[in-house]
Amino acid sequence: MTAEERLARLWLVEGKTVREVADELEISKSAAHRLIKRFRWDGHKGDTTLYASLYRDYEYDDQAPMLRPIEVKIPKRTTAKISSADQVSVHWGDTHFPFQDQASINVLYEITSRLEPDTIVCHGDVADMWQISDHRPPVETSLKPHQISLQDTLQQSAEHLAQMASLAKNGAEKYFLEGNHEERWTRLLADIQRNPKLRHLLFIPAISEVLTMPYLIGTDKMGYSYAPYYSGGDKIVLKDRLLIMHGYKATMWASRATLSDYGKSVIFGHTHRIQSFTKRDLVGTIAAWNMGCLCDLDPSWRQHTNWAHGFTVVTWKKIDGEWFFNTEQIRIHDGKALWRDNLIKG
Repeated sequence: MTAEERLARLWLVEGKTVREVADELEISKSAAHRLIKRFRWDGHKGDTTLYASLYRDYEYDDQAPMLRPIEVKIPKRTTAKISSADQVSVHWGDTHFPFQDQASINVLYEITSRLEPDTIVCHGDVADMWQISDHRPPVETSLKPHQISLQDTLQQSAEHLAQMASLAKNGAEKYFLEGNHEERWTRLLADIQRNPKLRHLLFIPAISEVLTMPYLIGTDKMGYSYAPYYSGGDKIVLKDRLLIMHGYKATMWASRATLSDYGKSVIFGHTHRIQSFTKRDLVGTIAAWNMGCLCDLDPSWRQHTNWAHGFTVVTWKKIDGEWFFNTEQIRIHDGKALWRDNLIKG
């Protein structure tokens, strides 16, 4: 094993701290830190060529396809709707399978079941897609793709989307707004397109069709309208009143920044924080709601996160031919939420 591979294994695979790496290599902490920075392992981007070399110890089943389209049947709902509003929409996102927080997702399931919404909106990043990212892989995976494969990630995500569809009203509108993590697949296809030898494959209809994310994850068969991250996800407006999107801003006050950019009431995710910002001018009042997330709040790749579990419920009522709405930001603490005087446990 080369010195470079030894350093990579200590830092990337075993998740050692800089001090522990320095002790193992018998060098100073500052020298270890300089080496890590040299290979761009201190932050997010990494040397994917070296990652590939670390995979050599693992065995794969060459007979089984790495990816195959997922088909999930939507179960029939059995509970009754309790809302008296004209319509209800449920908004959630950032589950990041397989790094989800299942208790928080169970709270989402329970409240959605009681509401039987007319519209459900997944705001993206349902799948983490770390397997095809240039970012440093999570320590939990130990760089073992056969333990948490991309196929498994897509399967979990598809089953989750099917479960949400089963809890909605029959004939409900369903939206999937692609997030920056699903967009990693688009970037992977872009890499293929830049290869002069491989790009021709993308122009074969039978191949180009099966390489789309809606086909792989099965959202089209489940009835979800799929909006790509950069070309449609920021242009969907519900009932001419409420913009829905995954989100782009990563600033501390993302709700204010997003409202400033779009000038229309908006619900989004992306930052994993719960926020709201309201603005009133001579035209009227608009607001932005940042929903929170449903993933692990303590990932190994970050020392501390300012994240919160949550999702959003919107009630709609038509008055004099015009739709009005009210938002509920559902906050989840330790797998429990207090919602309309009910303690919902995940």
